[in-house]
Amino acid sequence: MSRHVFFTGFPGFIGRQLIGRLSRAEPEASFTFLIQDQVRPVAERSIAAIEAESEGFAERAKLVSGDITLPWLGMGEDVYRQEADRTTDVWHLAAVYDLSVPEPTAYRVNVVGTANILDLCEEAPNLSRLDYVSTCYVSGARTGLVRESELDEGQTFKNHYESTRAWAEMEVQRRMHR
Repeated sequence: MSRHVFFTGFPGFIGRQLIGRLSRAEPEASFTFLIQDQVRPVAERSIAAIEAESEGFAERAKLVSGDITLPWLGMGEDVYRQEADRTTDVWHLAAVYDLSVPEPTAYRVNVVGTANILDLCEEAPNLSRLDYVSTCYVSGARTGLVRESELDEGQTFKNHYESTRAWAEMEVQRRMHR
C-alpha cells in the first residue's frame, strides 16, 4: 500500500515548509490537507508553489474542508471513514497559537481537536505513524531540564495556550499505545 498522509495545520508556515520537504522525500505519497474554508485560496496557492518545485505534487494533494473541533473532523462521516481507511501517516500541526486566546477557544482547538485527530488515528487500520507537533511551552513555569515523561508535574502556566497544549500532549501520551 502506498503512503497516504493526513495533514492538519496547512497552509501555515511550518506546514508549508514541511510539506515542501515531504513532497520531495516521498515522491509516491499522496496527501489530504484538512483545511478551514477561509484558508482555501492560500492553500491552493501553496500547493501550486510546491508543485513548481516538486512536479506532480498537485496531483497527489487533496484539500478537504473541515474543522478539527467537530465530530468526524467536520468532514462528514462518509469522507471521514474514507480518509481513515486510506491514511497511513498523520501529521497534526493545527493549534491555536494566540497567547491571549480565551480558554474555551484554546481548549476546543488544542485539546478537543487533538483528541479528534487521535480518534481518526485509532480508526485508521493502516496507520503506521502519527507525528504530533507540540511546543516547549507545555512545561509551563518549570525551569531547567524537562523530560517528555514529566509533562504533568503540577506546574503552573502563564496562559491558556500553555495549559491547553500541555493537556493535549498528555492526551497524546495517554493514548500512544493505541
